[in-house]
Amino acid sequence: MSRMPCHALVSCGLGFLAACSGVDSATDLHPEGPPMVRQVMLTERFFDGSQTLTRPVIAFGSHPDATPNEQHSTLTAVAANQRIRVVIDELLVGNELEEIQCTEQVDEDDFSRVPRGATPDDIARCAVVKDQLAQSCRGPNAVCLRASDGQPVGVLDEVDTAGRPYKDGIADTTRFIDGAAGVLCGDRSIPLNLARSYWQPSGNQQRPAIDDGFRGLLSLGPAVVLVPTGFLPTDEACTIVFGERTVDKSDLRPCAPAAGDLLAGCTPGDTSEVTFRTEPMQVLQQVPTRDAVGVSRTADLSVRANVAFGPDPLVESVPAATFVVSSPPELPQVLTLRPAQPLASTTRYEVSVRLRDSFGRGPSTPARLTFTTGN
Repeated sequence: MSRMPCHALVSCGLGFLAACSGVDSATDLHPEGPPMVRQVMLTERFFDGSQTLTRPVIAFGSHPDATPNEQHSTLTAVAANQRIRVVIDELLVGNELEEIQCTEQVDEDDFSRVPRGATPDDIARCAVVKDQLAQSCRGPNAVCLRASDGQPVGVLDEVDTAGRPYKDGIADTTRFIDGAAGVLCGDRSIPLNLARSYWQPSGNQQRPAIDDGFRGLLSLGPAVVLVPTGFLPTDEACTIVFGERTVDKSDLRPCAPAAGDLLAGCTPGDTSEVTFRTEPMQVLQQVPTRDAVGVSRTADLSVRANVAFGPDPLVESVPAATFVVSSPPELPQVLTLRPAQPLASTTRYEVSVRLRDSFGRGPSTPARLTFTTGN
């Protein structure tokens, strides 16, 4: 995640990246009790009567401005390119959700957590030139300290908010903390893209008049946005979870009340009320098309699915034929079947491909390619 702008109503970035002054506002936040999940938004696949499409949906909770088509439990959350927005009813401690990049490695990598209580001035004192670090970057709120000897290496601060070379005392890059929040599908913890996942401390339940593709509802906040690294397992029940250190100002962990109803209350740390199911694995396109005729005896066959194929797919052919099976790294959803030798001429083939995603899940019925070769 890159530099975050200050939000005038609530907070800014991690709460320590830049100084900003707040103004009184009706935020519709509820700081009493544990932080509660109000909505979970994601993308689902649906059939509109003529074709299959995707759309954003409030899969947990509700909003008075949303239509029934825009808020309901889903059984077909897309398994590819998913982005899950978890709206909370109050601010969380941003220091436990995001960390900042340093000029060099400090422990296992070059990102450093920021102590709770740190201010923008603390960050600026650790963003000076190297020959001033030892004198400037000191105290309990110092950041980017090397784990081996406790010496400061400096906050990465080479550009300003517009991307121009300039040291302005603000961290250039933040990253979501691994384990601060996540997606759990069955018993699998889904890896997150830490650079694209983030904490947005701004926003409330007032829908802004902007076009975000969901009538402004995607701007509700505050929110934790979770972006999986790859694909979700298909046809699997999923939920969202928060790490032990993810808390509000009272050190209470987030929880999810039934249906997102704040009056129902919930036990800190319990988000089991949030449930959604991913779409099944299915074929979106196959080449040649069903029952095609005059197909080249040496042409590649291909199957494109909605998610990546798992390793060692089972391919069978009637009459028997041998295929070299591959899936390019840049297109893991596409399976290519190249005949090891030319197929028989003017012969009808039926080639079956067992559909399994990268988690080993898939339908019981294989995909079937039926075609007749040319001379």
